[in-house]
Amino acid sequence: MNLIKDANIESLPTPICPVTGLPITRRPEWTDVSFGKDYRVTVSIVGDSILWVQSSGYVTLHDEINVLSLTDQVPAEAISEEKPYVQIEDYSNLRGASLEARKYYIDDMKKRKRISGVIFCGASYIFKMSIKLGRRLNVVKFPVHIVDDYSEAVRLALEMLEKEFHRLETYARER
Repeated sequence: MNLIKDANIESLPTPICPVTGLPITRRPEWTDVSFGKDYRVTVSIVGDSILWVQSSGYVTLHDEINVLSLTDQVPAEAISEEKPYVQIEDYSNLRGASLEARKYYIDDMKKRKRISGVIFCGASYIFKMSIKLGRRLNVVKFPVHIVDDYSEAVRLALEMLEKEFHRLETYARER
């Protein structure tokens, strides 16, 4: 481990989301993580309830198993336990995914309890078609959206969270 490099990472200013002005939390162990020969991922928290997953390369089943473990671990560590969150899947640099990886992703996401929705951005035409098919089949119990880019995704995530927090407040008052 390079202590000088790690010290420099720790001393860097917190990045700020250019769209919302919210802080972006990144840790070295979540940044540019490689699980295989051709797949990399960076996971960040925007504000305090948006999980931003930036993938690049080609995803195999082995890669998907590991990245889903990471994306389950990060909210557990960095997002308050009682808070729901929205996940942005940034596919701008994703070249493809094996059929096994896609199936595993869907099965794993169905089990997530705190997730309020998933927003895909930067997806290729083929990925968009797969996502739309999954939406029609109602494979998950939370909203799934497709937008063109990160700017649209983070704005939509904030809207979704505002509605979810309002719903939770109303539910708490009625009890």
